[in-house]
Order: sequence, then structure tokens, then C-alpha cells
Amino acid sequence: MFQLHCQGCHQPAKAQGGYIMTSYESLLKAGDRSMAGVVPGQPDKSFLIDQIMPHGDKRGEMPRGADPLLAKDVELIRAWVAQGAKNDTPKNALDSIDA
Repeated sequence: MFQLHCQGCHQPAKAQGGYIMTSYESLLKAGDRSMAGVVPGQPDKSFLIDQIMPHGDKRGEMPRGADPLLAKDVELIRAWVAQGAKNDTPKNALDSIDA
């Protein structure tokens, strides 16, 4: 989901808001704001959740310039964070590739 909706802007080459979402480690860190991107087990302290959640009658701020995430997708991400934000990156996605 992050690859589809977020990583186009939040990657090392662009790093919009100083926030990179292309690795688990960078997903946890803060961007230009002081609030951590993801705090495992604490969605209410995770800036990522704040950015994708609707607030009142306003949609989430992210993804900017695109359709908002579906409510079920927002809840899936929120539940993942609440359950500890386990690094479930497939092993083959972590393998280095020689260029």
C-alpha cells in the first residue's frame, strides 16, 4: 500500500517533507516535523496516521494531489501500527541487486 500510494513522493530522491517511506527503518523516523512517522503500538502518536486520517469533514492530508485512501485502507494501516507495526517486508525485497 505504501509503495502504491506514498513512495512516489516519500523516497530518497524526493523525500517530500523530509519523510522517506522506502524502508522500515525510515518509516519509523520523523520527517521535517518532530513527531515520529510511526510509533509501533501507538497510532495516536504516529504522524503517518495523523496525515492519512480524516479530521472532521476534511479528508486526510495525504496522499497529496491524489484520491484519499479508502477508509478500509486507513483502518488497516492504523491497526498495523496499533498491533506493533511489525516489519513484514518480504526477504526478497531486502536483497541487494548488483547494477
